[in-house]
Amino acid sequence: MRAAIKWGALVGVASYLLLGIGLTVLGVAVFGNSPASLGSPGKLTLGCGSIFLLLFAVSAAGFFTGRETLNAGMGALAGMITFAIYGILITIYAPGSSSNVLTQDANMPGGFGMQAMALFVTVTIPLGIAALMGWLGGRPGAMRGRKKRETPSDYVAGENTGAPVSER
Repeated sequence: MRAAIKWGALVGVASYLLLGIGLTVLGVAVFGNSPASLGSPGKLTLGCGSIFLLLFAVSAAGFFTGRETLNAGMGALAGMITFAIYGILITIYAPGSSSNVLTQDANMPGGFGMQAMALFVTVTIPLGIAALMGWLGGRPGAMRGRKKRETPSDYVAGENTGAPVSER
């Protein structure tokens, strides 16, 4: 559990700094503060690239956690933690945005039930995808960690006879 929190937080903050801040500032500097459109394919490409890099980062958090814990399920937890930290940080501050989610008016149409359902869907689906990507990264991490921790019992003083140690 500790490894999932450690790698999830570390990769989440690094993703925010590199993707949330770095690529956004790069996009604003190169393409201006105009919204992305088909007339500006560079801004769309940068946005798509940042989504794929975020998916890679979530998978990497799962890989590192799986390698450390030998459990792919902990990789899923690390992926969710990574995405949650990235989401919270990007909600607090996103460079180039005109307004912040925290300062917007909460009196939206639809009533409390529709707002609660919209919040549930917008949180549950991305966290589910992050868990899946973390698990997919945790599987090879756990296998690599197992291979690294295995000690071959066939080898004694650099010899490999093919027979178990008890039969030599």
